[in-house]
Amino acid sequence: MAALPVARRRLALAVLLGLIAIPVVWAGFESGLAAYMEGDYQTAFREFLEAAKAGDLVAANNLGVLYSTGRGTATDLAQAVIWWNKAAAKGDDEAAFNLALAYQTGRGVTVDETTAAIWYRKAAELGNPSAQFNLGVLYHSGRGVPLDMAEAALWYRKAADQGDLAAQKSLADMLSSGEGGPQDLTEAAHYFRLAAEQGDAEAERVLGAMYGAGAGVSKDLDAAASWYAQAADQGDAQAAFNLGLMSASDESDLEDRKRAYLWLSLAARGLDDVAAKTAAAKARDDVAGKLSAAERDQAEQQLDQWRPHGGAPLATAKGDAVAKQSGETASNEACRVSLRDSLGQSNQWTEGKVACR
Repeated sequence: MAALPVARRRLALAVLLGLIAIPVVWAGFESGLAAYMEGDYQTAFREFLEAAKAGDLVAANNLGVLYSTGRGTATDLAQAVIWWNKAAAKGDDEAAFNLALAYQTGRGVTVDETTAAIWYRKAAELGNPSAQFNLGVLYHSGRGVPLDMAEAALWYRKAADQGDLAAQKSLADMLSSGEGGPQDLTEAAHYFRLAAEQGDAEAERVLGAMYGAGAGVSKDLDAAASWYAQAADQGDAQAAFNLGLMSASDESDLEDRKRAYLWLSLAARGLDDVAAKTAAAKARDDVAGKLSAAERDQAEQQLDQWRPHGGAPLATAKGDAVAKQSGETASNEACRVSLRDSLGQSNQWTEGKVACR
């Protein structure tokens, strides 16, 4: 997989955050923001350049974004790094984050994960949740910093408590597995719930399983079914399997059996594991045997009409994560992909979250 591009968070968002945090005194900044919002990137570039030369840190960061994306000017990664360095050295957390990512991915500079970690820490200590998450990933993998699970959990927690989805899930994974410390299923359930409440299908499925087993929460089959349903509605095949089994009990009524047929059919289509796929197909066929021919036709019509919320393809049990691989076999490229892109992916679960380990 190719490395994620640098600087993809909406520039307007970075600018608006700057308006809140830093008094705007440079007319060029305001003009640049207005031009950018209208899609006039050349004017935005000129105005940000003027403001950046006058000392506006947010304008300097955004100028780096324009250089890195080639909007309003020719793409020039070296110039992007220069402007991010200027702003980061004076305390702009977005610029420090972008500079760290440049060193992490080798965009405009030679790859240097130690230097990347230094800038991630500067941004993280200024409260930047993306930097906090990425710093946690580095400690979790021992790249650019010593391997330190306690530090990884610390930075994940800081980002998670600011609403960062990827950090919430990473921390919940650590707490549920006992990685780097004592297992704490109650706290793990708390962070999985935060992620699930943001609509993450994998977290919804895991939370459903925790309610089904009474792990970290009081056992509640209704809550389990509700969370499974939310994940299955998004196309999570494992959640569909679990929900189908719950709906296919001997006490289930006709509507439940038809729903079970739907979910188990979707699971049989979407699961990767051969044994799980076979189990889903067998369970579906068992349910089909309890339906009349007309009822099966109705269930098949529902199956043909079903679409996941958002139109996403049916997800496998692995969700958006890649299979684990050891640190010795993971390539540098795969490891870099595990770090979130700087601009635009702040609430997206990273595919390569374990690629560095």
